[in-house]
Amino acid sequence: MLPTGDPDGGSVSGGLTTNLMPADTVGGHLYMGAWEPDGGLLVGADLGMVTFPYVYRIDDVPAGQRVIRALLDLPPYAARPLLEPAGSEDATGVYLNASSVFPINVRPGVLTTGVDFFVTRNR
Repeated sequence: MLPTGDPDGGSVSGGLTTNLMPADTVGGHLYMGAWEPDGGLLVGADLGMVTFPYVYRIDDVPAGQRVIRALLDLPPYAARPLLEPAGSEDATGVYLNASSVFPINVRPGVLTTGVDFFVTRNR
């Protein structure tokens, strides 16, 4: 079970692209999360099976300095995605632009946009 965040928090959105072929992403579940800068997961979202490029949005992100991460969990699926290290078969997000430099400042009731990722395998 992923933490649900803070209903009085803010939102973060951006785009995700990948260098993986469409056949390589079949069956993958996209997860996004917001962490404390020191590592504690605050809110996580299972965005399901997506087609790239994809525009994501995470709501209920507690206000403050946050690190946003992306994970495309590919079979075999993790028992606790975002909470356990990514497997070698998985693809993780790397930041694309200056807006994606972290931590970012999340403000209550405000949508922070332009937090973009490139999803790739780390092999």
